[in-house]
Amino acid sequence: MVHHLFALPSTSNSTFGRVNYQSPLIRCPTRSPTTPSQYACKRNIVFYHKVVEAVIAILSGTAPCLIVENPTQQLRKGALDLVSYIVAKRLKLLQPDLLQRFFNVLICLYDEDNEDNFLLGLKIILDVFKSESLPEVLMGLCQRLLLVFKYKVTDVNIRESRTSYASVKLRHRWKGKKMVTLLPVASESLCVIAEAPELILLTLPLWSTGSFYFGIVNDMSNVFLKIINFLPDEESRCTHNFNLDTFTIILKMQINILHLLAHIYRIHLSLEENCRTEEFAIHFFSGLIHLLKNCPANSEFLREKY
Repeated sequence: MVHHLFALPSTSNSTFGRVNYQSPLIRCPTRSPTTPSQYACKRNIVFYHKVVEAVIAILSGTAPCLIVENPTQQLRKGALDLVSYIVAKRLKLLQPDLLQRFFNVLICLYDEDNEDNFLLGLKIILDVFKSESLPEVLMGLCQRLLLVFKYKVTDVNIRESRTSYASVKLRHRWKGKKMVTLLPVASESLCVIAEAPELILLTLPLWSTGSFYFGIVNDMSNVFLKIINFLPDEESRCTHNFNLDTFTIILKMQINILHLLAHIYRIHLSLEENCRTEEFAIHFFSGLIHLLKNCPANSEFLREKY
């Protein structure tokens, strides 16, 4: 009888004759069992890993398409939508090499894909790496975006926005008997450029002091100040081909640039005291006042950011 009381419970699947009791005097020398929450977390990570692998395969195995109604475009956008719904902190738990491959694919969308897909990819990058260290592969993309600000955005013509670089309007064309919607290429989209300052802001810690000072402060500050002080004249606003949608996107870009400039000047002040800080500050606040005065009635949400 004593032997029966101190015996280990049966490992058989049958419940017949099993003693539903485990003596505290006898402990199994194996590792501690996984809790249900830990087990569920591991299963989730495996699931996220498979999802990201599938999305990489879809984006790498299908050709980019600018037609919204195209099944391939819907598949690519749906795959990116799926990843964007995954909590960012879960994506951070993926293997570093898988995450790196995924971000390489997302960055390639800038040259090869349309505006919608790249904006989704950019949202994923920003959500995952906010307050985290960014991979240096993003430095090349940021440098290209800075060149876009320098050589293209400053020449935006709101009157001719449907045919110029600033095109943000969905264009339509007939395909057989069916009208389809065309999306702008990501590298030629003003909507993409409007979101670029947030990515540049996150990469500032990756810049060396010399590169930051000469590459952004000296070279780009005047460009950014020119952009935030850009306003269409009254004559342009009264013309029939004035594009309010383009103007709203430009306002959003200007506000994002103001946010970036605030951080740049704070770093700039810590690098050198006897600089052109006063001149920068005058243009900075004049641009801010212009934006607050000229926000259209349908873009009040832009004011709330400041």
